[in-house]
Amino acid sequence: MAEQKYRATLSLGGQNRTVWSVIFRHPFRHDRGKPGKRVRRSLGTTDKEQAQKLVDQANLLLSDSKWWSPAMREQADRLFAKEIVAAFYDELAPIPRDGWQLRESIIPVSTPDDGYSRVLLLGTTGAGKTTLVRQLIGTGIRTEKFPSTSTAKTTTCDIEIITSDSDEYRVVVSFLPKDHIRQYVEECVIATAISFLEKERYELTCRRLLEHTEQRFRLSYVLGTLATAQLDEEEEEDAEEEVDRESALSAEERALLAEALRGYLDRVQSVAIAASKKLEGSLSFSLETANQDDRDTFEELLEDSLRDEEEFHELLDAIMDDIESRFALLAGGDLTLGHGDWPELWSYSCPISERTDFIRRINRFTSNQAVQFGTLLTPLVEGIRVQGPFAPSWNGGTTPKLVLMDGEGLGHAASATLSLSTRVTKRYQVADVILLVDNAQQPMLATPNSALRSIVASGQQSKLILAFTHFDQMRGPNLPNRLAKEQHVLASLDQSIGVLGKEMGRGVENALKKITPERSFFLSNLQDQIPTPPEKQSQRHTVESLGRLLATIEALGAPKVPEAVTAVYDDANLILSIRKAILEFREPWRARLGLPSPSDFRPEHWTRVKALTRRLGDLGQDEYDNLRPVADFIACLLGHVRPFLESPLRWEPASGATDEMMNHAIDRIAQEVSIRLHELAADRVMRDRVVKWKEAYAHRGIGSTYVRRREVEAIYGEAAPVPGETADPPANEFLREIRVLLRDAIDAAGGKLEGLSSITVQRGAV
Repeated sequence: MAEQKYRATLSLGGQNRTVWSVIFRHPFRHDRGKPGKRVRRSLGTTDKEQAQKLVDQANLLLSDSKWWSPAMREQADRLFAKEIVAAFYDELAPIPRDGWQLRESIIPVSTPDDGYSRVLLLGTTGAGKTTLVRQLIGTGIRTEKFPSTSTAKTTTCDIEIITSDSDEYRVVVSFLPKDHIRQYVEECVIATAISFLEKERYELTCRRLLEHTEQRFRLSYVLGTLATAQLDEEEEEDAEEEVDRESALSAEERALLAEALRGYLDRVQSVAIAASKKLEGSLSFSLETANQDDRDTFEELLEDSLRDEEEFHELLDAIMDDIESRFALLAGGDLTLGHGDWPELWSYSCPISERTDFIRRINRFTSNQAVQFGTLLTPLVEGIRVQGPFAPSWNGGTTPKLVLMDGEGLGHAASATLSLSTRVTKRYQVADVILLVDNAQQPMLATPNSALRSIVASGQQSKLILAFTHFDQMRGPNLPNRLAKEQHVLASLDQSIGVLGKEMGRGVENALKKITPERSFFLSNLQDQIPTPPEKQSQRHTVESLGRLLATIEALGAPKVPEAVTAVYDDANLILSIRKAILEFREPWRARLGLPSPSDFRPEHWTRVKALTRRLGDLGQDEYDNLRPVADFIACLLGHVRPFLESPLRWEPASGATDEMMNHAIDRIAQEVSIRLHELAADRVMRDRVVKWKEAYAHRGIGSTYVRRREVEAIYGEAAPVPGETADPPANEFLREIRVLLRDAIDAAGGKLEGLSSITVQRGAV
């Protein structure tokens, strides 16, 4: 009798290593382009005999190919335990997941109908937007460290804060899916293995494990560090934040964490050496003797060699178990489990008398304090929503009705990008106010200009407010007083607006220059608690500016809709704009992929291109770090559609239309276009081509890097074909979709588009 190809085995895992898990290779889930993806799922029991019975059921499923179809799940439900059915049939495709909606199910966001203003904060990393949030909610004191701040790169999840007059504090936290966390851990372990083989310094090798290259995911927060000493008094005095000694780990606890980390590092080194020796036996070179091209090949083959080793997966399992055990530190509240029994949500509420304890609890999800490393859940958090009576003391104790939406700083990525993440741009429609925070010392550089361009192209300029921080740190012989400083910043803003006007039309420029002087606020010393009443002149200026800022937010939260006029368009010039937009999208990506291109973007390292293909193919994400093909597609099209919208064929009625009425009409259309483009881009670039992204990721061996780059370029060629002068069915179909999208958006926003009857006939006609 032939040996069974797929078999399930028992494994101890989960919190405290007392819960049994089942491990098997899945017969029709793919890994690296072939069946046999490794699956490990908790069985939810500490009883070995009961667990073995469940594993026996799994082996029945694995031994008979009649069960190897998603269509058989219903029948399997009647015959097998739910734990085994879930392990076998769950996650056959990326599961759509919306953290915002998960949080919304526990704490709904208040709306203008409730008298609230929803404020989306954008700003360059380190500009001070989170510090501004603290001032607006009254937590800008050293003993209350929420949200967490540091010199840079602190906020890595979405944070929504709802101020209210309620008699309780509430919080809900949504967590990243388990497969996303495991992917981060796997990439950290592989980077550590390569570091060992390259004989890097031990401290650097350790950092490879504890800090992902994206710098959003830091295992040190969850697992601790090798440093066992407490923060000394001198360092504490230099710290910007007061250290939370009550939540700090003891020296003994730190020593245990460091010992566990050294154990992980030893295991990484062991599996790396074993995999490297196997690989050297089949190649004519080693990592030490390889040239650069051979090194790339060796490293990619090493990844595959590691993934073929059960010891490698056992190491990942151990780290994931260690991470999961940290959820046991959550005292109180409700923990909701999702697929695979991985925590999906945590919610908690308490009376207002317990504010100090409440903030300490939620800081476990946002803190970056070194004395708490080993107990924090910060890297695991997708989003956090807090509601309660937060009120700044400088506002007389009055609680403003605000929903503050903070998130990752623009520019967390190491290099400039074409676009803002879709996580940001999707929030434009939810927001009543978009508050762009920038550093007054170096105002309106590349990143805030990209944000401003995105806001305008999306038709959201009427929501714009600007806050310039670090105003107290402006120095120079040409800046003798406050007025001179303000004019210096506004001049930089005017220059940026002028550039936008050349790109998108004089109407955009005129509208922005009209509103920005009254909506620009200059703030000093936001990191300090402002006494009541303020003592210094700079404090009085800041309080006055913050007060006007709140008043402006409130006014924008309940806007007056001007009398309507109708914009009438003809799409005769649209095709040329679309061609320019697609070239603007495609050429930088050709450069990133190392293909011939006039763009000055540098080629991306093969590991980053590979990571991108896995995100879009396996994990259902539309970006990796600053590689954002979906967002780039949206930004390029919006950037070239906006000038088209700025120049309608005529207005109806022909007379009586004011600039305000026309700007409002065009903005409404741009907003509708933006909503529809987000869906079109996600479909064309990602969802419709998931299989091709998977295939691009699956390539292995010598020459695979080049093949993968070519296939990614081919994906973009199908998703966004460049319209040419000759007949091209795919390009014609793409143009048809864009024109229909524009027609529908213009109609929905109350405009008219003429000359489009021909696009509604058979598919492919233009």
